[in-house]
Amino acid sequence: VEVTLGIEIDRTGSSAAFQAGIATSCEVLLETIAAKAKGLSVFVGTHGDEECGEAPVLHTSGGTREQAMADIRAITFGGGGDAPETHLDGIRNFLETVPWPMDSHRTRGAFVAFLTDDTKPDRTGATATQIGEAIRAKGLLFYLVCQKTRALDELVSAAAGLTIPISNSPDRAELQAAAAQVSASLVATIGSGGTVPMTLPGGTR
Repeated sequence: VEVTLGIEIDRTGSSAAFQAGIATSCEVLLETIAAKAKGLSVFVGTHGDEECGEAPVLHTSGGTREQAMADIRAITFGGGGDAPETHLDGIRNFLETVPWPMDSHRTRGAFVAFLTDDTKPDRTGATATQIGEAIRAKGLLFYLVCQKTRALDELVSAAAGLTIPISNSPDRAELQAAAAQVSASLVATIGSGGTVPMTLPGGTR
């Protein structure tokens, strides 16, 4: 099948230390999926802290993996205030912005987000569970590489997704391993025609 891959990245200052690792993880992810899928269309978005006036940005819209990687490497990290951040707003906005596939038998949609710190409540009043249910309703495979928190756990659980924890001390090898885990889950799910990601060793659902 073909794959529509959405990558949403927290670009606040708290993610700055993860910048190199996120880029490496995305490269591993894109290369792995491109090698297995019939076709790959990539969307890359970032979000800051909207309470600090940092609006979401769509950097890549239906681009190639090469374009996506160039855009990811050009992202400027910074700004924001103290944690937590407006992650739920960023994820909801990205969910509503990307033209996700309608026919999962021909094209699978996968949504991968890289976040640090906890999330503030969504400013529209939507709960983490409601946003997760909206992700699941679109038939998307959802992967969250993040520091585990109650709200983010609720989001992933409602989306029937996969959480891959990252530590407070970013490690390039750890993020590469996370990307490999996401890739393995996505490729296996595409191959089996399943509708939800696998639970892999070392990961949680």
